[in-house]
Amino acid sequence: MTSPSHPHRTASGPNRGPSGTSSPLGALRRGPQLRAGLVQLGYVAVGAALGVLAPRMTVGPTVSADQLNAVFAGIAGGIIALVSIVYALLFLVVQFGSTTHSPRLNLFRDSPLVWHAFGFFLGVFAYMSTVVLASKPGQSVSMLVPILGLVFVLASLAIARRLQLSALSSVQLAPILQDVSTRGRAVVDQLYPDPFTEDTVPSWPETTHRFGVVWPWPPAVLRQIDLPPLLAVAERLDAQIRLTVGIGDILWEQAVVIEISTKLSAEQERELLTGVEAGIERSFGQDPLFALRLLNDIGLRALSLSNADHYTAIQVIDAVEGLLRRLTTRHLDVSVIPGRDGEPRVHLSMPDWEQFVQAGVDELIHASATIPTVRRRLSACVENLIALSPPVRLPSLRRRQAELTDQ
Repeated sequence: MTSPSHPHRTASGPNRGPSGTSSPLGALRRGPQLRAGLVQLGYVAVGAALGVLAPRMTVGPTVSADQLNAVFAGIAGGIIALVSIVYALLFLVVQFGSTTHSPRLNLFRDSPLVWHAFGFFLGVFAYMSTVVLASKPGQSVSMLVPILGLVFVLASLAIARRLQLSALSSVQLAPILQDVSTRGRAVVDQLYPDPFTEDTVPSWPETTHRFGVVWPWPPAVLRQIDLPPLLAVAERLDAQIRLTVGIGDILWEQAVVIEISTKLSAEQERELLTGVEAGIERSFGQDPLFALRLLNDIGLRALSLSNADHYTAIQVIDAVEGLLRRLTTRHLDVSVIPGRDGEPRVHLSMPDWEQFVQAGVDELIHASATIPTVRRRLSACVENLIALSPPVRLPSLRRRQAELTDQ
């Protein structure tokens, strides 16, 4: 049985939380997904349509279709060879990145460039092949037909070069760290747009009755939350909803993943579950901890006895500090989403400051116990964060500072 799907919905209502800060209503919506098969089918369809229509053009000078067909047939075969070679090399690049840095590092594999490029190559092949099939022996066709083919071939070579450069960047440390950091900052900016405030938001009410909605499918990772259907049910029933799992957590089969303050029908439970999108692995979309997880993976591999690449670990700490610096002055308590009436309706499971610090530096602290250079960089990182953080967030950092000093 697969997870439910539904069309994108919209929800009206205030984007301000109970404390006056922005709620993540705009960020926590089902994001668009690249459907590689449909994209590539579209390129093929356009290429085939152009191949059928182009020989019928009568504009400008003409060229013999027999000569053109021989050229196009050779180019079409060359395109297939190019695709085979390029993507065989790209497979090696993905394998190298997964084994060298982190098995969760799928930045290049998930890049739209890879799938759009493949679709474009197939579209060029479809155009060349269809022109050959659609042209009659002895026919003359417009010069625009080979000119269009030449443009497509040159574009294919340019895209292949772009793929090559992107692949080379995906195996180099500095571009990887920059890419992970950039995506992490984008998630932080979407979920936590407001400056720090000590205002607190309402907690989940300690009601007598709590009714749970269980996950009826096999275990999966919570990839995205779509708030509109959750808010719609909560407002319609005048209830409050709480998600018991956060983005990136496992949805266990038959485990309660949503709690609500009123009893639901089976149809309403299914509607609630449409607000939860699951997959087989974590993604950046709404996961503020995922970038820190990837950086830790790279840093821990660098600190392992088999690698002992301490400078790589120091570069990772630089990237970790960059993300934590961005979080130090942001309001992180955005877990309560109000309805249109301003009343708390949805309670999310969002990471707090302690969880961010833990995800950022704890494993690196433990792994670098006997490496003075890395310890000094971690100490500097924690000291810099202490200098930037509001007083309420200092205890978490002071504990790490003491741990680094004592060892």
